[in-house]
Amino acid sequence: MNKTGISYCDFSSNPIRARNTETDKVGWFCTKVSYGCTHCYSETLNVGRFGNGLAYTKPNESKVEFVLNEKEIESWRKHKTPSKIFVCDMTDLFHEMIPFEMILRVFYGMATADWHTFQVLTKRPERALEFFKWWKMNKGIPPYSGALPNVWFGVTVENKKELRRIDILSEIPAVVKFVSAEPLLEDLIIPTDKIDWLICGGESGKD
Repeated sequence: MNKTGISYCDFSSNPIRARNTETDKVGWFCTKVSYGCTHCYSETLNVGRFGNGLAYTKPNESKVEFVLNEKEIESWRKHKTPSKIFVCDMTDLFHEMIPFEMILRVFYGMATADWHTFQVLTKRPERALEFFKWWKMNKGIPPYSGALPNVWFGVTVENKKELRRIDILSEIPAVVKFVSAEPLLEDLIIPTDKIDWLICGGESGKD
């Protein structure tokens, strides 16, 4: 876990990393899916000396292997002070290349460290909804029982086109549902009756 200066969480944590199969360097990876990804801060760090050197493009998916860092998940249980933890701030937990079994392991880790509050943010609510349906059908470990009480779930909404993500979010089981309008690229009317929390901000990765 890394101490963070983000006002709404205490730590960021990335239990899923990405290995560059050509160089064996480990960093992060995601694929840009909408305008909010244009100036991605995670990509900037990843192509530099802190990551695996790969830009977040579709062709680079063939050079990536996602790996689970069990030690990172264990660090949640070792940290006994109740904290707010932002999970996978450097990637999207619901990226299409991350298998459901790996995502379930992350949820198991969150469930067994229930004195913490975990925050999960995605630009892929469609796949998140697929995951929860799969979890319910397969009765994984932990057994599916609806929303985990200590997991907050959010979607990024940067423009009018992506307001659709809020409708999908409403179908996802979560005790707290939130929207990150960051980067906020257009004037938006957010249906606050569908969410519990709203984050607003500009583009943090733009020069």
